[in-house]
Amino acid sequence: VKPYLQTYCVACHNAQKARGELDLTQFRSPQDIISNFRCWQAVIEFVEGGEMPPEDSLQPSLEESRNLVNAVRAVLISEARKQAGDPGIVLPRRLSNTEYDLSIRDLTGINIHPTHDFPPDPAAGEGFDNTGEALSMSPSLVKKYLSAAQRVADHLVLRT
Repeated sequence: VKPYLQTYCVACHNAQKARGELDLTQFRSPQDIISNFRCWQAVIEFVEGGEMPPEDSLQPSLEESRNLVNAVRAVLISEARKQAGDPGIVLPRRLSNTEYDLSIRDLTGINIHPTHDFPPDPAAGEGFDNTGEALSMSPSLVKKYLSAAQRVADHLVLRT
């Protein structure tokens, strides 16, 4: 990366000139690339797109540009993988009572609140009532969903 930058970039992108408000002399290690993720994503986009170096400047070979892009991308991907982590268990969720009522209203145009006899939605530890942790599905709630669906269907049939 350093030889490419030294040969094709730092004449315009240094502490004195910093064209495009970019000083490439400050990047000396992979950690410098990692700590400026967005900047380096933009750099590889400009190099890949053939926008940098500009036409009136010394031009790298296609292989040199490809090597720079691959090296920077490898550092960025490696760091992204390290930071990705494991999200833990992702619980399935159902619609909250409000979400279910609003979905029925949006789908049918009728505001009949089919969840009026559902048990209230519990709040999760964060205070939200629409997380998978809070919205489990018990057998008795499945029966209530089936009953509510039947009421909605009956109401729609009677309206037509």
